[in-house]
Amino acid sequence: MDVTVCVCVRDGAPYVDRCLAALLAETEAGAVPIVVVDHASRDDTAALLAAWERRHAPRLRVVRFDGAGLAAARDFAWRQAATAWVAFVDIDCAVQPGWARGVAEAIAVHAADPRRAAFGGTNRVAQDGRLLFRACAVLLATYVGGHNSILNRPVTARRQISHCPTLNVVYRRAALEQVQGFDAAYRRVSEDVELSRRLRAAGYTLWADPGPVVDHAARPSLAGWVRNVFLYGRGRTFHLQRHPEDFDVKFLAPPAAVLAYLAALSWDVVGAGGPSLFALLLLVHLGAVAVPVAAETRRQGGGWRVWAAATAVVWLTHLAYGAGFLFELPRRRDVFVP
Repeated sequence: MDVTVCVCVRDGAPYVDRCLAALLAETEAGAVPIVVVDHASRDDTAALLAAWERRHAPRLRVVRFDGAGLAAARDFAWRQAATAWVAFVDIDCAVQPGWARGVAEAIAVHAADPRRAAFGGTNRVAQDGRLLFRACAVLLATYVGGHNSILNRPVTARRQISHCPTLNVVYRRAALEQVQGFDAAYRRVSEDVELSRRLRAAGYTLWADPGPVVDHAARPSLAGWVRNVFLYGRGRTFHLQRHPEDFDVKFLAPPAAVLAYLAALSWDVVGAGGPSLFALLLLVHLGAVAVPVAAETRRQGGGWRVWAAATAVVWLTHLAYGAGFLFELPRRRDVFVP
């Protein structure tokens, strides 16, 4: 395969062995080169990467990057490759058996059309029996939890899409060169959203492909999940302030929910008794979420505990995302630095 796999990591020591072991084993037959960019890690990442490089050089190469932000690190990474196609796999992902074959088959299909800039595969929530991880697998597979993004929902057929998430994606190098790669202003999140929009604006198409599958580690705690969703809400606002033409009315649902809860709580505090508007709103919100979550829980073979947990996490996800959206709203700036 005429492809190089890029892995960007910053303080990712808990995931290094899992990610690289799977990636090296899966790409061994094709002798696929792997470039790992250590983005100025401060934990044991550098030492772990050095050990992997000693064992697997020259196929695996580790390069340190001291620049600012995730987008800049990704941009640095793909420029280290000399192949016609460049794949990105995040350090907290483990490619699954058949990933390399899926990439090869997809390249064979997409290479014939020079306007096809990228394709992304399925991203599954890695499972270890924890209720939170089972709940996340359910919520992300529903529209109320993950919308229709391939970041969250399984890819079942090759189809054109509007956005390829960078945790499991393959880009045509010529397309990256034409649009000048990633925008360094996106230092934490949404760098892939911004790149996707510029590729589309340049006349390229983006695709979902069922072949390449990765297991993506979820945040190990509910608090970590909520913090990450809050960050994504902030990133969405930053992106929309720079590119208002990307606005979709669905982006207003989470911040509207937050504002509605605040208004209901204020009414309950200053009101003259009567039914609690906050409790009524909570019941309506949970009820609207619980129905699609119940259907997906049954499809995945989960019980009532998984259903209840997934319903609660979807509710928290909406509020955290909406709070992040509102938090970032008054901050109009040129660089997103949380």
